[in-house]
Amino acid sequence: MDATIIGLAHVGKTTLLEALAGREIAAGIATVPVRDARLDALTAIFNPKKTVYAEFRLREAMWPGTDSGRKNEMERYIQNVRGAKVFLHVLAAVQTPMMTEGANPVRDLEKLDSEMIFADLVSLDRYLEKNRKAKIDPNLEKLIVRLKEELENETPLWTVEMTEAEEALLAGFNLVTRTPQLIVVNTDEGADDYDASAFGKLNGRHVVSMNFPMAKEISFLPREEQFVFAQEMGMEGPAADRVSKEVFRQLDLISFFTVGEDECRAWPITRGTTAKRAAGQIHSDIERGFIRAELAGYDDFMARKSLKQCKDDGVLRLEGKEYVVADGDIINFRFNV
Repeated sequence: MDATIIGLAHVGKTTLLEALAGREIAAGIATVPVRDARLDALTAIFNPKKTVYAEFRLREAMWPGTDSGRKNEMERYIQNVRGAKVFLHVLAAVQTPMMTEGANPVRDLEKLDSEMIFADLVSLDRYLEKNRKAKIDPNLEKLIVRLKEELENETPLWTVEMTEAEEALLAGFNLVTRTPQLIVVNTDEGADDYDASAFGKLNGRHVVSMNFPMAKEISFLPREEQFVFAQEMGMEGPAADRVSKEVFRQLDLISFFTVGEDECRAWPITRGTTAKRAAGQIHSDIERGFIRAELAGYDDFMARKSLKQCKDDGVLRLEGKEYVVADGDIINFRFNV
């Protein structure tokens, strides 16, 4: 899953990236596993050759700096951040070493929000102007008018519900406010619970806060020590665990598992995904040739710790393509291609 760390200059984006990765990062890119205690428990039972966690592929969107060319800093920055699955929007509630003015997360949030909304308005206006004499799909034109009204009311487009057909119409637009956001606040030491009410209108965004330098220091420790030190410092847990949990909540994601002697693996999907669609997360051939999903719920399995015992007790069941996968389901897909 691709996530981009965004925010104004000098708010702590690099420090957050390194706190999530647990190491120094030179290129602004890192892959971070999404730890899941349920997968750890399944690994202990199956003792597989490999355990595969869900992953975030993180990229820090670097601030471009001054530019004497045609585009200003903000235009260049917004162009650079397009295309992520989710934004980690960093705000500083504490003064960082290179800041030239006082920390003000409310001001900074409003500034970048406004610029992103303006950028999408410009994109839609340009499209209509460019195609003014052409015959635009009436459904697309109607959708653009509706989206422009939302933007003019300062509503980001991630809050706007759309049908699958409407999503398809917008596929080539790459509108920056279509990308949902999680807000991550850089706070003073010991301030692990920033008062999100200060932001006013969050438009559905969740907020997680921590002191980035402290979180980074903890993340460099051995994994088994991180929770102990985090709790001693008044933090809920390591940065990667906290942020990944909140991203899952923000995007309404759940996980199902595949298990066996070769591999135990977590597969993130959107809540409400059907069994056939979930099969496609593993491979398109499995979705195409889907027959049945053989599955047991996580709690049912852990009460027995054996798929054979689940079958004997009648809790290992077969489900069809329209079955809605539940969080923690342990699934073996039957397919034929």
